[in-house]
Amino acid sequence: MAGIATALKNYDVVLLQEAFHPDTALLAQKAGFPHVYHHKNYGVIQQNSGMMVLSRFPIVKTDFAPFKGCYGTDCLAEKGIFFARVDHPQLGPVDLYNTHYQSMQNSAAANVRIRAGNRALWQMILKHQQYYPTILAGDFNLQPDLPEYRDLMQRLPLIDTWRAKHPQKPGYTSTEGIGPSVKVSEEGERIDYIFVLQNALFQTEVVEADIHFTQPIAGQMPSDHLAVYSHLRFSPVTGLFAK
Repeated sequence: MAGIATALKNYDVVLLQEAFHPDTALLAQKAGFPHVYHHKNYGVIQQNSGMMVLSRFPIVKTDFAPFKGCYGTDCLAEKGIFFARVDHPQLGPVDLYNTHYQSMQNSAAANVRIRAGNRALWQMILKHQQYYPTILAGDFNLQPDLPEYRDLMQRLPLIDTWRAKHPQKPGYTSTEGIGPSVKVSEEGERIDYIFVLQNALFQTEVVEADIHFTQPIAGQMPSDHLAVYSHLRFSPVTGLFAK
């Protein structure tokens, strides 16, 4: 946890998944984030959603919607869509959606990702849409150009920030080789994303997109996934009502 906290210190907003362990509550303090929300929805059988947001900016609103469907061992955690609105000093409100989709790679789980995951995300955005700059991120457990990815891109006008900057690079975020002290393989899957919802009121520039934490920290990999990083610039669209 100390290594992860050290690695997170240079970011403005961090969205975490699988933050199940009690010690994750210490990440915000150790990494110096003044604002944190750790969504906890313990049930009789299920673990919580594991969603967490660390922010340099005040968190002014939160919400959560569980998926209406699950598959296999994923049913042991109440996965869903976590929403947080932060107050940026220049932009004003910025909407964040954090998620963790069904993990298994088979047709049944793929159907749940479409029927429960993509639909829940679409419905949550409809619920909170105020045309603020909007970022969607998380462990989607879907690979580019497969049916779940195509369905998501058809439902919502999204910018895939990695693809916007690196259309020809795979951008793997999960490989068989990632472990406590194993370096990252050159083969794998891209299943973690940062998307931006296109917006008529704000122009989005993807300044940079990268894969972070590809090397061990204090002798250990911080996660079994790599971190997806995006540097984004939002500019208000002017002249919409000009004659």
